[in-house]
Amino acid sequence: MVLWQQDVVIYGTIYVKAKTQEEATALMKKSMGVGIEVATQDNTWLPISDKHFDDPDLPDVSLSPCMTVSHLTDGEPQNTEEE
Repeated sequence: MVLWQQDVVIYGTIYVKAKTQEEATALMKKSMGVGIEVATQDNTWLPISDKHFDDPDLPDVSLSPCMTVSHLTDGEPQNTEEE
Protein backbone atom coordinates (compact mmCIF):
# COMPACT_ATOMS: atom_id res chain seq x y z
CA MET A 1 0.00 0.00 0.00
CA VAL A 2 1.31 3.47 -0.90
CA LEU A 3 0.85 6.56 1.27
CA TRP A 4 -0.41 9.55 -0.73
CA GLN A 5 -0.55 13.21 0.28
CA GLN A 6 -2.21 16.38 -0.90
CA ASP A 7 -2.60 19.76 0.77
CA VAL A 8 -6.05 20.72 1.99
CA VAL A 9 -7.59 24.03 2.94
CA ILE A 10 -8.76 24.09 6.54
CA TYR A 11 -11.07 26.74 7.98
CA GLY A 12 -10.92 27.55 11.66
CA THR A 13 -11.78 30.31 14.09
CA ILE A 14 -9.25 32.57 15.82
CA TYR A 15 -10.04 34.19 19.16
CA VAL A 16 -8.18 37.28 20.38
CA LYS A 17 -8.40 39.22 23.62
CA ALA A 18 -7.90 42.91 22.81
CA LYS A 19 -9.07 46.33 24.01
CA THR A 20 -10.04 47.55 20.55
CA GLN A 21 -11.11 46.15 17.21
CA GLU A 22 -7.95 47.61 15.65
CA GLU A 23 -5.72 45.80 18.18
CA ALA A 24 -7.64 42.56 17.59
CA THR A 25 -7.28 42.91 13.82
CA ALA A 26 -3.52 43.52 14.13
CA LEU A 27 -3.07 40.43 16.30
CA MET A 28 -5.16 38.33 13.93
CA LYS A 29 -3.13 39.49 10.91
CA LYS A 30 0.08 38.69 12.79
CA SER A 31 -1.17 35.12 13.11
CA MET A 32 -1.65 34.54 9.37
CA GLY A 33 0.88 32.17 7.82
CA VAL A 34 1.94 30.74 11.18
CA GLY A 35 2.70 27.03 10.99
CA ILE A 36 0.90 24.86 13.53
CA GLU A 37 2.05 21.46 14.76
CA VAL A 38 -1.21 20.01 16.04
CA ALA A 39 0.24 16.72 17.29
CA THR A 40 2.61 18.37 19.76
CA GLN A 41 0.52 21.37 20.82
CA ASP A 42 3.83 23.25 20.95
CA ASN A 43 2.37 26.35 19.32
CA THR A 44 3.60 29.18 21.50
CA TRP A 45 2.19 32.01 19.36
CA LEU A 46 -1.03 30.42 18.14
CA PRO A 47 -2.15 27.61 20.45
CA ILE A 48 -5.26 25.53 19.91
CA SER A 49 -7.38 25.97 23.02
CA ASP A 50 -10.55 24.24 24.16
CA LYS A 51 -11.01 26.71 27.02
CA HIS A 52 -14.47 28.29 27.27
CA PHE A 53 -14.91 32.00 26.42
CA ASP A 54 -15.23 33.02 30.06
CA ASP A 55 -12.30 30.91 31.29
CA PRO A 56 -9.61 33.24 32.69
CA ASP A 57 -6.98 30.83 31.32
CA LEU A 58 -8.12 31.31 27.72
CA PRO A 59 -4.94 32.41 25.89
CA ASP A 60 -4.79 35.98 24.55
CA VAL A 61 -4.59 34.57 21.01
CA SER A 62 -5.81 31.06 20.20
CA LEU A 63 -7.50 28.85 17.64
CA SER A 64 -10.69 26.94 18.28
CA PRO A 65 -10.19 23.15 18.21
CA CYS A 66 -13.19 22.90 15.84
CA MET A 67 -12.08 23.18 12.22
CA THR A 68 -13.46 22.26 8.82
CA VAL A 69 -11.53 20.63 6.00
CA SER A 70 -12.83 22.61 3.05
CA HIS A 71 -11.27 21.25 -0.11
CA LEU A 72 -8.20 19.78 -1.75
CA THR A 73 -5.72 22.20 -3.26
CA ASP A 74 -5.02 22.18 -6.99
CA GLY A 75 -2.94 19.35 -8.33
CA GLU A 76 -2.82 15.61 -7.97
CA PRO A 77 -2.08 13.54 -4.87
CA GLN A 78 1.65 12.88 -4.48
CA ASN A 79 3.29 9.55 -3.61
CA THR A 80 5.15 10.15 -0.32
CA GLU A 81 7.84 7.64 -1.31
CA GLU A 82 8.90 9.50 -4.47
CA GLU A 83 11.19 12.51 -4.39
